[in-house]
Amino acid sequence: MRKFTSIILKVLKLIGRQGLFWLSLGLLASFLIGFVEYGIAAVMQLLMATIGLFPVTNLPAQVQPYATKDITFVCMLLVLIGILRSVGQFFSQQSSHYFNNIVYTRLRLLTLYEMLIERNHKFIPASEIQLRFSEIFPKAGSFVSSVTTFLVTLTQIIFMFGGMVYLAWKETFVGMIGLLFIGLLVKVFQHKIFAVAKKVVFEQSEISKGIERTTRNWLFIRISNTQKLEYIKIINQILRYFNHASRMGLFTKIGTNLPQILGTTLLAFIIFCGQKYFGTKNTNLLAFLYLFMRFVSYISSLVDSIGNATSFYPQFKISLDLFSTFNDEQVAEAFRPSARMYIINELRDTFELPNNDNEQKISNGELQAPAVRLEHVDFRWDSASENTLTDIDLVVGKNESLGITGPSGCGKSTLLMLILGIINPSKGRVLVGEQDAAQYLKNFGHRIGHVGADAFLIEGTIRDNLTYGLKNQNLGDEVLWEALEKARLAQTLRQTQLGLDYRLNENGDGLSSGQKQRLSIARALLRKPTLLILDEASANLDNKTEEEIALTLKDISKECTVVIVSHREGLIKYVDKKIKLDCLLEENRCKSC
Repeated sequence: MRKFTSIILKVLKLIGRQGLFWLSLGLLASFLIGFVEYGIAAVMQLLMATIGLFPVTNLPAQVQPYATKDITFVCMLLVLIGILRSVGQFFSQQSSHYFNNIVYTRLRLLTLYEMLIERNHKFIPASEIQLRFSEIFPKAGSFVSSVTTFLVTLTQIIFMFGGMVYLAWKETFVGMIGLLFIGLLVKVFQHKIFAVAKKVVFEQSEISKGIERTTRNWLFIRISNTQKLEYIKIINQILRYFNHASRMGLFTKIGTNLPQILGTTLLAFIIFCGQKYFGTKNTNLLAFLYLFMRFVSYISSLVDSIGNATSFYPQFKISLDLFSTFNDEQVAEAFRPSARMYIINELRDTFELPNNDNEQKISNGELQAPAVRLEHVDFRWDSASENTLTDIDLVVGKNESLGITGPSGCGKSTLLMLILGIINPSKGRVLVGEQDAAQYLKNFGHRIGHVGADAFLIEGTIRDNLTYGLKNQNLGDEVLWEALEKARLAQTLRQTQLGLDYRLNENGDGLSSGQKQRLSIARALLRKPTLLILDEASANLDNKTEEEIALTLKDISKECTVVIVSHREGLIKYVDKKIKLDCLLEENRCKSC
């Protein structure tokens, strides 16, 4: 019971006040629909008496006073009931749709917060992000939507049951026995749906990972002539996904349509018993049959919602587990944009994060190059059994440069993330500028330059790419050209007619790999960094350009502290200190030497 209560509280926190409002509105709408169904049953009785098919005395006492009215009154009453029913259905359906939308949107907001804003997050692979956005979150939204439909439909079923008992309790008893038998058959299909749903999630995850792996290593796969192997592997995963998804859809539809088929047979049996053995009044039997047909229809909808919820529960469970990893403060910050999730009004302006006055004050001050100190640092990933880094102890002074080398997989990039404060050490501490590395990143991140192995470029001009992320977007062209000169890219761009207005798409088409990297280095220099980080920045550069960049970095180290990771010695030949991470493969850990 405690676990169930905990889940309910988490769901309420996930949907927020707006979601709770629409849930309440949906339930109120279901009450309205229930009363409307009573009204339709009464109007059917009234209509039969008005046109002379039933004597007025056969009508229930509550309906008889209206039997003296003409057909016009009955028709107007029918139109009014139809309008009320449409209003009730609109709000009940809208609440379900809104739940789907709000859960999907809020989970995406949470992931974006985890990726870009939250400081103590773990690295999220691209395949995981793709899986969340394309598979997990949409179906988690569908689960909550199905649960909403279940609650609304259950309320209507209770109304129908009460009316049926009042009109013809014997026929109701027969109907319930028959529906119980139908329910047992449906339960068999629900069990099959749940079992197959888990396999669907697993296969979708494997497909996403396989496609990402193949895309990232496409050239290597072609050269190594393993494209057929990768093709067969992914094709078989897609076929298994298709098989599981198709079976799940088949079981879901059978479970949905089975109550309708058996319900019709049951209805005929009830009519036979009512006329042959129970002696129920025709007017009551007519109203009962209408309510019973609506009851069966709602049962079918209820089973459908249960089937969908069962199918989507694994994705919802994953989403709820993710949601549970955030505290109340983080959830509130991640969901701040949801206050602008309008249903009717068009979104006319953009969301902005609130200004941090303290951060602005720090950013305007005079900054000095920081010293970097790692004190007996160990690091281990949560999923690993051994340390990635062990007993790293080093000091990089102000305006000094550090080169980090070592084979792949020995923790070079992990060490950089520790220095940047993106991850925290398992043991020891990392200080940058005499403060915790994460705090330094928070306070002075705008003055940290970073160049990775893959150039990050946006769609726009060379000028747009150079000023991306800068607080001052109105730098003069001479400042931009100076940075391009230092990165050895100015001469190439001057040869084009457009120069700084030369346009790139998001992939940087129009520049070579080395030119993209030099553009990234120029952008880093424009930040006037106090700390400059280069992670395999020379991976796409030729030896001559690498030598030129190395000389540039030698000059810049007079203005900032520089940390360079590289497989190649050329880029770190002029650094003040070097550290080599030596992999001890038999122990699956690394240490400095």
